[in-house]
Amino acid sequence: MTTTSHNNPSVSSLDTASHEADNILEVRGVHAYYGSTCALRSIDLDVKANQVYAFIGPSGCGKSTFLRCFNRMNDFITDFKIEGSIKYRNTNIYHTDVDPVLVRRHIGMVFQKPNPLPTSIYNNVAWGPKINGFKVDFDELVETSLKKAALWDQVKERLTDNGYHLSGGQQQRLCIARAIAMNPDVILMDEPCSALDPISARKIEELIVDLKKDYSILIVTHNMQQAARLSHHTVFMLKGEIIEHGPTHNLFATPQQSLTKEYITGKFG
Repeated sequence: MTTTSHNNPSVSSLDTASHEADNILEVRGVHAYYGSTCALRSIDLDVKANQVYAFIGPSGCGKSTFLRCFNRMNDFITDFKIEGSIKYRNTNIYHTDVDPVLVRRHIGMVFQKPNPLPTSIYNNVAWGPKINGFKVDFDELVETSLKKAALWDQVKERLTDNGYHLSGGQQQRLCIARAIAMNPDVILMDEPCSALDPISARKIEELIVDLKKDYSILIVTHNMQQAARLSHHTVFMLKGEIIEHGPTHNLFATPQQSLTKEYITGKFG
């Protein structure tokens, strides 16, 4: 994986990043490649704090690749390359002096399929902060994180149970609690409801509505009704490009691009 950086001051920790920026994330001129295949083209986007951004588009359009760029998860792909800049609170996270582990402390991720650790519910939540050297009351941190994930009342008497003993929806909320425990600014969610039954999916949606008070949330979804219900802003992507983005109500009610209208009315996808 290779990167290019653009006119960014040398930084060793995102913990000193300014919290005075108008945008929590700024994307400028991003191109991304898997080997010689271009997956993202000329991407520009601003993300404001405490807003939900939904990324929609047909399979293979680059939504998940783009989402993973925000916390450098694509670094694990050997032939991945990115050009341009993605700034978190005015710091380019792809600058050579930025530690990707620190990026992931500030920008957490919840995956499509629940992926709890093969350990207790308690340790699932406490593990990340412990290995990152957090000096906190871990009992309090675990309780607070599980409460924010709307899971505490269901598991408070079974914290020593293995996380795999939970239902699918509960496992996904445990993964959200695990992300919250790291005290991030941003939570990325890659189709967090697609592997769940309708009742569990509804609970995750209700949780997202509650979490947006404290976090910026970027969510990839194939469900346009879900995007309309949950998000402040919607980004429509096609063939690695952003075709249109804007306030969700405006994009769904009066799309400015014909491709957007065709997609949201089901003419392709």
